[in-house]
Amino acid sequence: MSRIIITGGTVLTINDADDVHFGGHVVLDGDRITAVAEGPYTGAPGDGDQVIDASGKIIMPGLVDLHYHTAIAKGFSDHLPLWEYLDACWYPFVRTLDADAAYWAAAASYLESIKCGVTTVNDMYRRLPDLGRAAADIGIRAVLSNDVALPEHNLDTLQDNQDAYDAVHGLGGGRIEVYVGIEWLPLASPELLRDARALADELGTGIHIHLNESLTEVENSKERFGRRPTEVAYDAGLLGRRTIAAHCVWLSDTDPEGMVKELEALGVKLAVSSIAYRPASVPHQSVPTRSSRSAEMRADSGLPFGRMTIIRPALDCGRSGRNRTRPTGVASQ
Repeated sequence: MSRIIITGGTVLTINDADDVHFGGHVVLDGDRITAVAEGPYTGAPGDGDQVIDASGKIIMPGLVDLHYHTAIAKGFSDHLPLWEYLDACWYPFVRTLDADAAYWAAAASYLESIKCGVTTVNDMYRRLPDLGRAAADIGIRAVLSNDVALPEHNLDTLQDNQDAYDAVHGLGGGRIEVYVGIEWLPLASPELLRDARALADELGTGIHIHLNESLTEVENSKERFGRRPTEVAYDAGLLGRRTIAAHCVWLSDTDPEGMVKELEALGVKLAVSSIAYRPASVPHQSVPTRSSRSAEMRADSGLPFGRMTIIRPALDCGRSGRNRTRPTGVASQ
């Protein structure tokens, strides 16, 4: 089998010792990284081997985008507060998706991500079989989840999510996984959260949810359920292993403390890496995860790792739709 030999770049190993190899090399053989070392590659390339000169570039593990949405309306209505944006732009677009639109939107999004050094995405969207085909064709690792809400909101159902799991999970030689997705608490109920946990446990998979994304979500939860979103999710059994709670912007000082202690007492481990935290004032971005946390990620959130990425230090990745930047100090509500 032919190899890919990347040589002459600055190798960021992201290992426990934070080793950096200036002018180092990495060798890939099929789907395995077989060498990471100092200095240029001195061996003789074989017939069919591809040699990449990475001089002036960084060679590092692929980035993991822990909270992601396929882009169908990038840049539309970014000036609106969150809830108004969702009603005016996001939901009308995603409700009218067809197979072609879903496939090509996902393919374009995943290709852009790979060009930015992102090799794994945790994508909550709709029409997962079409997204799965796009991910398999592009070659990215993808953890996909449906946009599940109560029936009156005309999004996805838990049955849709189970059907997607049956159709897509394991596609691409195991690169494609399916989680159970919950849109967010304003479009859900404690009963739906409990059913989502039951389905995830039945399938042996994880959960992806927007939680404490905006102040209006918190107020809606207190009005409807008499508790904050984190408390509702906790009481419904949604929090725990392999649950990814996105945003978590409006946590109170007491939201996680008692619940985390109780979960720990029950033997449930909540890895920090299982919370995709991004204040509304911070640009959507991906960060490298230390290899010492990789085992946690695989055990607690289930996201796959692998692949090496060559990036230019100043490479910028575009943002889309719900994953967007707001000016410092301006809350998304």
